[in-house]
Amino acid sequence: MKTKAKTLKTLGIIGGLGPAASAYFYELITRLTKADCDQQHIEIVLFSRSDTPDRSAFITGESDDSPLPSILEVAAVLNSVGADYIAIPCITAHYFIDEIRKTSKVPIISMVEETVKHLRIKSVKSVGILATDGTIASGLFQSALKNAGIAPVLPESQTEVMNIINAVKAGKAVDCAALLRIAQSCGTDTVLLGCTELSLPGKSIVDSNITDCMEILARRAITLCGGETRV
Repeated sequence: MKTKAKTLKTLGIIGGLGPAASAYFYELITRLTKADCDQQHIEIVLFSRSDTPDRSAFITGESDDSPLPSILEVAAVLNSVGADYIAIPCITAHYFIDEIRKTSKVPIISMVEETVKHLRIKSVKSVGILATDGTIASGLFQSALKNAGIAPVLPESQTEVMNIINAVKAGKAVDCAALLRIAQSCGTDTVLLGCTELSLPGKSIVDSNITDCMEILARRAITLCGGETRV
């Protein structure tokens, strides 16, 4: 029996970092795909490894339990099941992206790289960064932005940002007004929702000053896998 030729590629997702963000990433890809039927959506394999050790705790030295082995195991599985590209809807985990790329035959889409490309196209000059302690401590965004000629700005209270992130992880209500206040206090051209947990409360905030890194990743994943994105 002849099978229909595959036209859309498969996206592998390293999930569970955390689960709510991974679920929303899948939802976002579905919502942003321009499709009139099921068959026009890209194929997705999501492996939610929620027992992966905390990324921020390891990066900041609060824990010796590295998340890298778990992440590499998931990447290996996604390689073995035929993923054409791999996305990681966890910005802090991008601290390990070089190690992941070394072991993966499948290309890893970098949310950090794609976000910086997006900002350069928009001619952004200054960017506020709302992210986890681990992402801030690693300098992931600060370094990439400076190399692109964009000035990074950190929020006045990193504690407030982490409180919101932890509330999302715990399934608690988030004060969206507080998130908007923190973003606006940066006084920059735009402010990054630089932690995928922040994308969940961020979706209810209508403000052109906010850039959602997870939406950028979702749109790039769709197009790389041969799909079309909605405006």
